[in-house]
Amino acid sequence: MDDMTRIMAIETSGRIGSVAVALGPQLIAEQDFTAQLKHAAQLLPTMERLCQSQGWQPAEIEHLYVSVGPGSFTGIRIAVTAAKVLAFSQNTKIIPVPSLEALALNAEKAGQSEKLDIGQVAVVLEAGRGQIFAAVFDRETTDAKDDSAGFIPGFRINLAQTMISPTELLERTERPLYLIGEGLKYHQQELSPNEQDRQIVRLDEKYWQPRAANVHRCGWFRAQKGLFVTADQLKPIYIRRPEAVEKWEKLHRLKGTKNI
Repeated sequence: MDDMTRIMAIETSGRIGSVAVALGPQLIAEQDFTAQLKHAAQLLPTMERLCQSQGWQPAEIEHLYVSVGPGSFTGIRIAVTAAKVLAFSQNTKIIPVPSLEALALNAEKAGQSEKLDIGQVAVVLEAGRGQIFAAVFDRETTDAKDDSAGFIPGFRINLAQTMISPTELLERTERPLYLIGEGLKYHQQELSPNEQDRQIVRLDEKYWQPRAANVHRCGWFRAQKGLFVTADQLKPIYIRRPEAVEKWEKLHRLKGTKNI
């Protein structure tokens, strides 16, 4: 592995997907999908266009970094399937990137653009039933390389991704706390500054969209630590299991009870 490794990164956990290509740590190009929630229709054509723009054949992609969730059920499944196909068919090396970790890097951009001194950021997704799926990260002031720092360039994991209530998230974090992610739309009252707690800062919605460029940054960082997985090991991260699965299991539990 060197700085000329041909890499593709896929982000389909958000409403608008994107694909990026890079040579080692150097991002070359990134392309967004043209419409929301069109992952199935646009992933493969976007991958193909980016390969053609660089004069690459698909078989020349050496690493594929894929955002594995949580997020869009359909988008995550499609990206994971595409990664498995490349791994099986041409031995492309795969790095799974938790979507919340890639999204945390948007806070870095927000800090630079808005001139904010962001020390702690919580990434928030809606989990339903009054809960959120969240992770909390602290900015690293040094270039820490030890495993305890986690696998996000420039950040240390403070609270690993978990399902939690908005109230508990606020209880378990220090201030100031910067918030990012689409879960904020559903919990505006609980996760907003108020008279008792003015040091809650909601970053602008323009920073809530996950990006393939950040998947590449996290993926390359993980690749240096050898965190590749096989196609069989590659699995999505879901906030909850699909509703159809939960209904099926509930139905069969009820049937089993009747048979006792």
